[in-house]
Amino acid sequence: MSVPILNPLTVGDILDQSLSLYRKNFSLMIGIVALVQVPLLALALGLSYRVLLSAFASSAARWLLLVASALSGVIGALLLPISVGAITLMYYDLRVRKEGLALQMMVQQLVPALGEPSA
Repeated sequence: MSVPILNPLTVGDILDQSLSLYRKNFSLMIGIVALVQVPLLALALGLSYRVLLSAFASSAARWLLLVASALSGVIGALLLPISVGAITLMYYDLRVRKEGLALQMMVQQLVPALGEPSA
């Protein structure tokens, strides 16, 4: 199985390409990140602050503070893949829309299948 080389560039060139893509689409990027991050943050903070507020009203404040910290960490660990996946999909979508990445990939797959053109 052959793996097509998508970008025969250096790491610096790839980072410059990504930054220029994000600069050109800054408002779209901020909107998508906010659309994903705000509900996730509200969910994580809402659950951990309920435990935290009950810790201050209770006599077992130390244990409830520990539970709130642990709950916050677990929720963050569970929600992090969703956030990273959304940002990755956003980057791929921007590349497909603005640079024609899907077309480049199709051409790379078709050229070896067709063989070298005869001159």
